Amino acid sequence: METIYLCHTDAPQYISDEPVVMALGFFDGVHAGHQRLTQTARKIAKEKRMKLAVMTFYPHPSEVIQGLEPIKYLSPLSVKQKKFEKLGVEKLFVVKFDRIFSRLSPEEFIKQYIVGIKCKHVVAGFDFTYGYKGTGNAIKMKEEASGGKFDVSIVPKEERNGLKVSSTLIRRFISTGSVHVIPNYLGDYYEVMGKVEQEMIEREESLLYKISTNKKYILPETGVYQIEVESDNKRLQGICLKIDQCDEKNILTVKLLHYLENKKEEHIQIRWLKKIAADQSISNHVQEQTIFI
Repeated sequence: METIYLCHTDAPQYISDEPVVMALGFFDGVHAGHQRLTQTARKIAKEKRMKLAVMTFYPHPSEVIQGLEPIKYLSPLSVKQKKFEKLGVEKLFVVKFDRIFSRLSPEEFIKQYIVGIKCKHVVAGFDFTYGYKGTGNAIKMKEEASGGKFDVSIVPKEERNGLKVSSTLIRRFISTGSVHVIPNYLGDYYEVMGKVEQEMIEREESLLYKISTNKKYILPETGVYQIEVESDNKRLQGICLKIDQCDEKNILTVKLLHYLENKKEEHIQIRWLKKIAADQSISNHVQEQTIFI
């Protein structure tokens, strides 16, 4: 997958030599709704024999427009890139969302970021907005496309249990500790990437690890969680005993029944399975086996 970074102050802008079908959105978490949108674009790209592209934005618009504190993400950009690659995306456009970009009119956005990169078919969610103060929407985009410059497909909302699947909803589940319900909305358990900082041996033949994660990740509320750690192509069951959210990075205190063989591995994955009672033994939740993948 080719990743192209676009900044509105750059000149000239990216010039494409081939037409694309492009999905638009912020795509935090690349949840079930985002996957449906991307799969729709993929099907159209195959039918039209064009490359599949995705356009996303960074940082989150609310950080720029509303001047909020840096947002906690379900998937930082590097993780998002890997997810799109797995979905078959061939070109990923990452647009820098800054004050200058936020003031673009809907018409200028279409001209420079749709027509300008030879997008021949746009696929967007029903609630996607663009342009200054979000004044561009699905209806306006279809009007802009009426001249035959490009086609537009609008994907309706994805629902689970009567709730609209959204990054906001998934963040709410995480922040309240309801991590067990997330696979129904995200398509899998919520996971974060981490790095082993310290290893300690306990008397009960279990091991404690201090694992650091990017501070940009949103993490569950304080509590004890059953987790799964993936490292060196193996999945290890364990428990997260403590979550410390620090200024520079987050630190997780994790208890496992098996050694992490490659402790110096740059990236390990931590999946959050469910919240459990703090006084329950690790053996009540952790199967004494290693799962090879």
